[in-house]
Amino acid sequence: MATLTRLDASNANISNLTGLEHATNLTELSLDGNTISDISPLVSNTGLGSGDKVNVQGNPLSVISVNTHIPTLQGRGVEVQFDSQAPSPRSVNILTVTGIVYGADGATPVGGVNVTVKVGSESSQGTTASDGSFGTAFIELDAVVARTGDTVSIVVTDDTGTERGKTEFVLTNADLGDNDIATITRMVQFDESPGPGVGRINGMTGKVSHADGTPVVGATVKAPDFSSVAVPSTTDADGAYNIPYISFAGVGIKVGDKFWWQLLILKAMLLKKRTPSPQRISVREKQHLTSPSFQQPCCPTLRRYRWG
Repeated sequence: MATLTRLDASNANISNLTGLEHATNLTELSLDGNTISDISPLVSNTGLGSGDKVNVQGNPLSVISVNTHIPTLQGRGVEVQFDSQAPSPRSVNILTVTGIVYGADGATPVGGVNVTVKVGSESSQGTTASDGSFGTAFIELDAVVARTGDTVSIVVTDDTGTERGKTEFVLTNADLGDNDIATITRMVQFDESPGPGVGRINGMTGKVSHADGTPVVGATVKAPDFSSVAVPSTTDADGAYNIPYISFAGVGIKVGDKFWWQLLILKAMLLKKRTPSPQRISVREKQHLTSPSFQQPCCPTLRRYRWG
């Protein structure tokens, strides 16, 4: 790519210029008659400068390409041929921003972390649900809340305020559509790199049994200390439970620490000639952290508990 000095790709049904930022020896580039909207890779090409020629006529260039990227190239001395008539910028009165925060594997949702969404000068804060989802709406019924060219940022932080993930993008006409209401969805990756005060456990599993060893079926097992990120579980036919994904981001836990969690087990017992009576057992289990990544499953086993 770096050896290219001239490239004629006119009327070649091209829509994406990714890669041309590496063609740093280009002196003439013809891209007219394609379906290109974003020419930012040309701006990233540090070799394009005084005396070089670029033709992007006949393309549906975005507002930011016409109003920002082309002037940037021209400021560097590049001769740019383009259609000056850019699409009219769009605006909305209601903008909803949704998404999911995933872990480093790109598949495991991260619940209970802080999310700040900023559109222009306005911002909104919230916390991800147990499935990693978040959503917020910006509403201005009598005014414009967002328009083409505005920057949107989504920042994920842990409980200490440390930034753990971020995505930023510029609103396009395609994002905003043709109505006064628009919804945008973006995924954000959560940085789970280990460090003092940050960690996670994939889940808590175990079994609940009667004093005679028979399994307790249908008991609800909760982790109330981490209720915002731990989903309750119901014991199965073997008395087994599985509470997925406990997050300790920002709790102040580090390798070698000892901590306590608390399990709350609830079971409705139907006794002869009595109405159902909820029985509770609160159990505290101790765990010594040894995994440097805090990502090993944690499996306490609860046995031989009597039900009142």
